[in-house]
Parts: sequence; C-alpha cells; structure tokens
Amino acid sequence: MDTTLTKGELELMLDRLAAFRKRFEQLHELCEVGTGMYTGGYGYMWARDGHEDDVKEIKIDLGRLAGLAEPAIAATQSYVLTEVHGQVQNLSPVSAWLTCMQPRPALGPEDILMACRSAEGRLTVLIEDRKKVEGTFAWKIARLIGWPKRVRDLAGLTADSAGGRATVYGLGALMFGALASVIGSIIWAGVTAAMKLTGLGA
Repeated sequence: MDTTLTKGELELMLDRLAAFRKRFEQLHELCEVGTGMYTGGYGYMWARDGHEDDVKEIKIDLGRLAGLAEPAIAATQSYVLTEVHGQVQNLSPVSAWLTCMQPRPALGPEDILMACRSAEGRLTVLIEDRKKVEGTFAWKIARLIGWPKRVRDLAGLTADSAGGRATVYGLGALMFGALASVIGSIIWAGVTAAMKLTGLGA
C-alpha cells in the first residue's frame, strides 16, 4: 500500500471508489448473468428486458467513474488474479468492469464487487493510520521540510532538471530564512522581556 498519501487524498479515493462500486451494483441489479458454462469462464451480463436504456446510461456513468476510482486500486494493490487468454494476470477490478458485458469476461461481477469492497476496507485502515500520524509534531515538520519538493512536482519539474533544483534550493532558502527570522524574533523578545524584569532594559 502507498503510505505517502495524505488522509485527505485517501478519503477522496475512498469516496470515488464507493461511487463506482454503488453504480456497478445498480448495473448488476438490472442485468441477467450467464453461467459461463459454454464460454469456459465467467458468465457475462446483459440487460434485462425493459432495462436496456437504464443499462446504457449506467454504462456511460461507469466509464467516467472507473477513471476516477482507478487510483484507489493502485494505492491498495487490490488486483484480482485471473486467467486471460491462457495467461495468468493481475487485473484491476475497476478497469475490467466492461468485460462483464462481453461474451468472455475477464472477471465476474461478484469478483469486481468483492475486490472493490476489499479495497474500501484497506483504504479505511489507511485513513485511520494517517489520522494518527498526521496529528504528530514530527509529521508537521516533515511536511514543512518537504514543501519545496511538492511545489517542484506540482510545477511539473523533474528532480534532476535545472529548474527543479533551482525551485527546491530557492524555496528551501526562503523557508529557512523565514524560519530563522521567526526564531530570532522569539529569542529577542525573550531577551528583551528578561532585561526589563531585571531592570537592565530600563
């Protein structure tokens, strides 16, 4: 699992994955599912009579939701081991959802739902762990120190590029200077207060 993600990022992943899973559950309810007896694998789904338009609409939504939910699968490594064209592969249950509507699906609907629920559970654990970590003073210091690198990454600069190095060094110097100024001000305020108390500052 990716332990570098923040609590907010993990919560967003959980929300997006849950939205995908709930929409897929709706698709599952409106479809018939074959046995897979004649295809030698998973049974595929097709729309029940009278629900063709509803299924079409849900499939459009799932195409968008799958893109949003995919990072949650990658972050939790919630892949499903299955055989595709004679080769054993790890498939993302989110990316493979559309194959359920094809004659030879890579995964069955229940496998997709189970894997998504498992990923949601893992994300919940990660979120609880991050709550504990992000409340510590050490984490706050680490985030402050890593701020220049995050700015570099957001700017699309690589670590070994001249612009990337200049960004990190420049912001690092700025941050150090500001911190030194604050500490100096605190120390001077303390010295001034002590002098007044002892009468030296009169």
